[in-house]
Amino acid sequence: MSTAVASPVALDSKKQEPLRVMVVDDSVVIRGLISRWIEAEPDMIVAASLRTGLDAVKQVERANPDVVVLDIEMPELDGISALPQLLAKKRNLIVIMASTLTAAMRRSASRRCRSAPPITSRSPRARARSPRLISSSMT
Repeated sequence: MSTAVASPVALDSKKQEPLRVMVVDDSVVIRGLISRWIEAEPDMIVAASLRTGLDAVKQVERANPDVVVLDIEMPELDGISALPQLLAKKRNLIVIMASTLTAAMRRSASRRCRSAPPITSRSPRARARSPRLISSSMT
């Protein structure tokens, strides 16, 4: 089985800047894996690869990412606590929460993300900018 995905046609001939991604995870193995996936894409670059939420908060303005892949469980400052601080420094930041969560942690994270404003736009980029918890159970 194969799947084809059509990308939107650009209205102008200008080449878009690559998507800048900040990877934040306390595991060097996971940071390396995610960074390699990102670097394999022609329209994406790793803007920063960091170990803690505190490092991310300190460097978000300097690295200027479009997207942050943020682990939930980290030393010094966890991803859930770092999230509002990152959004306070860069409101239009797209954040992807990534972690292996226990059921209790997943419920807690879900409750915290319910207070996010509703998604009202049909634009995929606008929907991605609204902070939401995306849960994926892997078995």
